Amino acid sequence: MNEAGGAAGPFGLRAEGLTAGYGRNPLLTDLDVRIPGGSFTAIIGPNACGKSTLLRALARLLPARSGAVLLDGTDIREFSTRELARRIALLPQSPISPEGITVEDLVSRGRYAHQSVLSQWSREDERAVAAALAAAGVSELAERHLEELSGGQRQRAWIALALAQETDVLLLDEPTTFLDITHQVDVLELAVDLQDAGRTVVAVLHELAMAGRYATHLIAMRDGQIVAEGPPREIVTAELVREVFDLDAQVIPDPETGAPVVLPRGVRRGR
Repeated sequence: MNEAGGAAGPFGLRAEGLTAGYGRNPLLTDLDVRIPGGSFTAIIGPNACGKSTLLRALARLLPARSGAVLLDGTDIREFSTRELARRIALLPQSPISPEGITVEDLVSRGRYAHQSVLSQWSREDERAVAAALAAAGVSELAERHLEELSGGQRQRAWIALALAQETDVLLLDEPTTFLDITHQVDVLELAVDLQDAGRTVVAVLHELAMAGRYATHLIAMRDGQIVAEGPPREIVTAELVREVFDLDAQVIPDPETGAPVVLPRGVRRGR
């Protein structure tokens, strides 16, 4: 796996003093976080700790109240909406599938950011859609309707839509939620393939074991703050699991890969 570099450049994506959220009380306050270019970064933490909020702020779908998000050193507020859509793609949680749409038609929607009044559908768009279908492993499903697919196939089709944007950075919000273990592995192996090809991939994940096994960089959150960040093998400890998840656990290296394996002992009560 790549550890750095890649399409997003040496700087990658980072937030400096970021405050963002909904309503009167922001969920993220004065947050500093770094996502290395060319990494597969997993964001972990308990429910409602700010993971999805951070992802939306990184994509500028949720405006920063203060601070800044920088892409390769440039404040993302300096990009036009179309320019940013060519640099960052976000796949939200459980996207709603349009009724009666085929996989190819869905993926074609990823090319909207590359079109204009004077530049409609082109051979370059056709090439990009074909490449996205192939990269996501859904070329053979191109003519199938989305509702006919399994959960894993459907998730791959949505990822292909994001790939068709041909962005440097791909943000995935809980891409393995509601999938069985086989399809979870399928989606995460695709994320690794994309990272190996030079993209910067950021995914919100609930499965700490999966995050530790597949990600090259890990961000652990609790209560809207960053508790730790770095390579999984360095930061996933029993102390971190206790601090982030209120879980007593033993952490041992996987004998085959060396990735951290969390063995729960019990939930800490009364924190």
